[in-house]
Amino acid sequence: MKKKQSYGAVGKILSLFVIVCLLVSSLVLPVYAGTLKKSKVKFDYSKYSTYPYSWYMVRQENHKKTRGGVPAGWNLNDKGAWYLNSDTKEKVIYLTFDCGYENGYTGKILDTLKKHKAHAIFFVTGEYIKERPDLIKKMKEEGHLVGNHTMHHPNLANCQVSQIKSEITETAKLMKELTGYDMDLFVRPPAGGYSEQSLAVLKDMGYHTMFWSMAYCDWDANAQPGKQYVIDHFNRYCHPGAMPLMHVVSKSNAEALDTVLTNLEKAGYRFGTVDEFTLPEGTLEISCKNKKYDGMAAKIKVIKNTNKGAEVTFEIRNAKGKKVREAVKPGRYTVVASVDATRYYKAAMSRKVSFKITEE
Repeated sequence: MKKKQSYGAVGKILSLFVIVCLLVSSLVLPVYAGTLKKSKVKFDYSKYSTYPYSWYMVRQENHKKTRGGVPAGWNLNDKGAWYLNSDTKEKVIYLTFDCGYENGYTGKILDTLKKHKAHAIFFVTGEYIKERPDLIKKMKEEGHLVGNHTMHHPNLANCQVSQIKSEITETAKLMKELTGYDMDLFVRPPAGGYSEQSLAVLKDMGYHTMFWSMAYCDWDANAQPGKQYVIDHFNRYCHPGAMPLMHVVSKSNAEALDTVLTNLEKAGYRFGTVDEFTLPEGTLEISCKNKKYDGMAAKIKVIKNTNKGAEVTFEIRNAKGKKVREAVKPGRYTVVASVDATRYYKAAMSRKVSFKITEE
């Protein structure tokens, strides 16, 4: 009987343990399921339409901003895409070049840009990277952005999600391998083909989709519009915040570019880069404590910097407002720091920080 009672007690304990486990499971499982559901939503693109669109624009006279072919009800910027800088009234133009293959004109285009101190973005394909990694290195060395034009130049509106990702990642990987440079996070969809789904995939990959507000038939090396046509087109249709599409295979573009840039300068335009209006603002915060004179320079500490890996520089001024290399002698000082742009954030500047070095 004692043995039976002992077994009954153990049974009760086991039953209680099972009940507790079931209760815990009922609390834990929904949380786990919720985590899975959240992950699924992030990468489930089936809710986005695959209806194919082809980018177009409606040119305006009198240098008014081009109207883009944005589908009804869409906010293009919310979908990670742009075709101009819609927020500016400044006379600024953003030069963009598509690089499908090399036709002998890119070197001249780069030299012309350098002459005018103009920076641009070049969208390169896998074929172009394989063919001329030296030119891509030159682009980066001379301060240009280099964006993604896909590995094999497909219409992304007709691609499955896995193919879109493969086209983009393979191109970026190849550029890193052959040039040593990371690809800037901008993509030009081949032929302007896109869907709501393709834009969502590209945005989730960290890319900004760049269309255009100016274009003309320059992509066929055997049917060129001519130097004067290109010059006249810019004279007629350039507008504040414009993003013209040009192809590096074009002899007409190479011949006209010097005059085009000269005319734009005379009209009061500056040459911007697309990261100015697409990337989020960078953040840079610094501090410098007061100290007693000890013959050592004051130490300036960076306490927050979104632009990791970019160079941070400091401008230190004494009480008379004169720039000094470092703060060593007793007196009052101010310092402002700045950091270069990265692939993820715009260049940033800190607020002015004051500090003093007192006598011993």
